[in-house]
Amino acid sequence: MTATPDRHDWRDRPGDAPRPPRDLVDVIDEVGHARAEVGADPVEQDVVWASLVTFRLGMDGVSTAAARRELRRVAAAVHESGEGPEALFGTPDEFARQVQDDAAEAGEPLVDSSPNATWRDVLPVGLTVAAGTSVLFAVVWLIRDGLTTNVSWGTLLAPGLVGVTGVTVMTLWERMLVRASRLVAVLTCAAALAAMACAIAFWLVEVNAGTRLFTGSTLWLFALTPAYGALAWLAEKMLPQAPPARTTSEAAAAGLADDAWADDAWAEELAGTLRLRMDLPEARVREIVREARAHAAESGRPLVEEFGAPARYAARFRRDRAAASRRMAWLYTGMAALVLTISLGTFLTDGRLSWWNVAWVTVIVLVAAGQWREYRRQEAS
Repeated sequence: MTATPDRHDWRDRPGDAPRPPRDLVDVIDEVGHARAEVGADPVEQDVVWASLVTFRLGMDGVSTAAARRELRRVAAAVHESGEGPEALFGTPDEFARQVQDDAAEAGEPLVDSSPNATWRDVLPVGLTVAAGTSVLFAVVWLIRDGLTTNVSWGTLLAPGLVGVTGVTVMTLWERMLVRASRLVAVLTCAAALAAMACAIAFWLVEVNAGTRLFTGSTLWLFALTPAYGALAWLAEKMLPQAPPARTTSEAAAAGLADDAWADDAWAEELAGTLRLRMDLPEARVREIVREARAHAAESGRPLVEEFGAPARYAARFRRDRAAASRRMAWLYTGMAALVLTISLGTFLTDGRLSWWNVAWVTVIVLVAAGQWREYRRQEAS
């Protein structure tokens, strides 16, 4: 079907020079403009569809480059047909699943071997998280203390400490997964989290407990949100961007190492990709690496020559979609058990149980139950 004359080129807005998309926001905008009239706003439902696809692919570990490529294909099809993306490709979940299934059958890589999180991003992302969590802190203080509260350094810094600690552990988790087994990654991250939590707790209880900056309106705590947002923006602007890291297999392919080292580096990178991007269990990861080594040994060629990049070889295997839901279900179950234990301890010590403790336990239990329900749905699909 030929595009009608009154529909502008979906790749460019009126008056703009043609350019490739810089990021996913640009490509989502392309999908929105694919069947829009000249000079009109993007079709809202198409933008929502593309945004949900982006979120779903990101949650499944699909690289930004691959997601951008698939959405540009969608934009071209929508522009050519004049129909909406959901009519052509189904719901966002259906499309995201089909993209990954087709890529696995064709052996096309949708993932890369590099962790998403970088140490450079810990501070700006952690402060961004703090901007969001500071609202929750303010609400809790408002419920607990009413309109007047005592403000200390701990009150002001708690959201930042929580945000930066969480992002630090997340970054460490991804870095460990590409280098060691999932069990080692869990133990390392648990130890790091425990150490940081103990340090923060010691500072809050022993050092900060007796300090009080001022007594004032609890509503002032809501000002922490723009304050942390400004700090996050400043950190993002001031910290230098980290140069793209060369993977071990890229170094091997460039001839910077002998074949024996190159094979070990390739196998290590493949194992990390299967853990980080495909969510495969450790036994399955070891089996895949062992089979690849055996095949390369029979051919007498290095692994990188036999199979190409580890990410391309990993694309042959389907992601274990239920694994992430299962881990989150266990995480929330553990959180529910911890909160319940703390609340029970408070009740046994003080002889009272506040409605806030009851509400907190109820919310965590409901979230855990919902995550287990999602896991069962993923397991059955």
